[in-house]
Amino acid sequence: MTSIAQSPAASSSAYTFTDPDLLGQTIRGANAEFVVHDSRGFHADLRRVAFERLWMQSGQESVARVAWARNDPTRAPLIFLVGTDQSQITDYGMEMVPGEIHFGNPGATHHMRTTGPCRWGAISLTHEELASTAKAIIGRE
Repeated sequence: MTSIAQSPAASSSAYTFTDPDLLGQTIRGANAEFVVHDSRGFHADLRRVAFERLWMQSGQESVARVAWARNDPTRAPLIFLVGTDQSQITDYGMEMVPGEIHFGNPGATHHMRTTGPCRWGAISLTHEELASTAKAIIGRE
């Protein structure tokens, strides 16, 4: 782990993995388990930035995999693809498309499957923060 910066209100870190189990344990806001199709070629990078109420992270993975995750019941996650050159990724059985945001239910379990290398991003807020942010952006909860 490389800690880039840290203060009481904010922190950031960067990780590199060759073990999918360690990646699953390090993703913030979810309890995740990964099964990769070729563990010999597995490589992943994870970058995290955390503010008091907002958590952001992005990942890059080198091989196809299936992930099972249970979202933190106190957080509302939003997941999206980073970039347009992606292998097929499904979340909740639905194909993810660049430019779309997938909203995860707090505490829900789900499966994500990739057919090759991928880059993804995620943010999460508390339920209250998501409601107030949505109200500020679109004028309603």
